[in-house]
Amino acid sequence: MQARDTFYEKAYGLITSPATRRAFDINQEPDRLREAYGRTTFGQSCLLARRLIEAGVHFVTVTSGGWDTHVDNFKSLKNRLLPVLDQAYSALLQDLHDRGLLANTLVVWVG
Repeated sequence: MQARDTFYEKAYGLITSPATRRAFDINQEPDRLREAYGRTTFGQSCLLARRLIEAGVHFVTVTSGGWDTHVDNFKSLKNRLLPVLDQAYSALLQDLHDRGLLANTLVVWVG
């Protein structure tokens, strides 16, 4: 029980810390950068991932649902899914590189 309590205390401390609170406030980013990632849920999630990495979080997951393209596969990919992915993912990689974080960050893209 003590080990579990210690784990929960550490998790609670991480979530409620001022550094974490600042990391989750993506409104602090310039509009230019937010636009570079794309003003989509996925784009802003990638920006948040970069902020969390910059704040020292060791493991971040970003997901994007809705990839079941059995109907109009190529049209769905071309017009809806890939533009959002391409913009956000490339912005994330560039931003990590520009901040010197890419050399120490493993980025895994899984489908």
